[in-house]
Amino acid sequence: MKTKFYKNAFYALAVALGLTTLSCQEDESLLKDDKPVVSLELLTPSVTEGEPIQFILNVDRESRHQIDFRVSLENTSTGEMTDLDFTDFSDPDEFFADFGKQSAIEPFTTSKTFSINTVKDFIIEGTENFNLVVSNISKGKGFINDLKMTVAVENFSSDELGLALEWNIDANNQDVENCDMDFDIYTGPYFTWNGPCFEFLNEDIPGNADTGVLADGIHTIESDFWNGGDAWLITPVMGIDITFTVAKIGQFEVTHTYEDLYPSDLLESAFGGDGYMTLGTVEVVGGKYTVYDKDGNMIGQE
Repeated sequence: MKTKFYKNAFYALAVALGLTTLSCQEDESLLKDDKPVVSLELLTPSVTEGEPIQFILNVDRESRHQIDFRVSLENTSTGEMTDLDFTDFSDPDEFFADFGKQSAIEPFTTSKTFSINTVKDFIIEGTENFNLVVSNISKGKGFINDLKMTVAVENFSSDELGLALEWNIDANNQDVENCDMDFDIYTGPYFTWNGPCFEFLNEDIPGNADTGVLADGIHTIESDFWNGGDAWLITPVMGIDITFTVAKIGQFEVTHTYEDLYPSDLLESAFGGDGYMTLGTVEVVGGKYTVYDKDGNMIGQE
């Protein structure tokens, strides 16, 4: 009797252990170590400058591992990458190279949406086509077979005024940098004063920039030497080159440079000086621009 009882107990224990093992194996099937497959879904095959490129990465099944990958854009039209801005990436992952990003899909996540911002400027450009490329990072935990899709970035245009101002000084290694200085640019009610370094106006920034449609008439373009930083320390006194651009956003633009327009020892507007100088004029007739330099020479016409 005892022998039969022990045999039955041993058999029951073996069956229980077997079922437990099978159960564990079934649970582990959701957590396989072989790599899940990642696919790409492009939400915005065409955008206008200033709009985000959005895409989704889908995973065919849950994984207990984080799936690391690289995402980048390749300009197949011009090769230039100036219309992309990764600094406002909606996902807080780390940067990867200049025009790509290293990112990840978290464990047990089967879908994740990403955005890459495009830059709205006043430059006249045709439609630019980009390859959106998603690829593996070494030892990645997901299978990503260099996924590619094409997205078109179309030129942004409007009838509003665009302005840009750049400056340059050859300080002979006297520790004076261009971005230590602060210039602003104006015409009538429109302006940009975004702080040190170069000025660029193509949209309203409350308190810092304002643009709009220039009415028919003659409009004076002025620059203001607001703060020279340590420029006054330069010996001997040197000239500061000024380059300005007038544009109708995405439709027309003209750029002109004055060498040595400002002396480095000029008392800046911020300290009671008069830093204003006329750069030129814009004559608007029927909404069309004709731009003249400060001496009245025509430098561009729409």
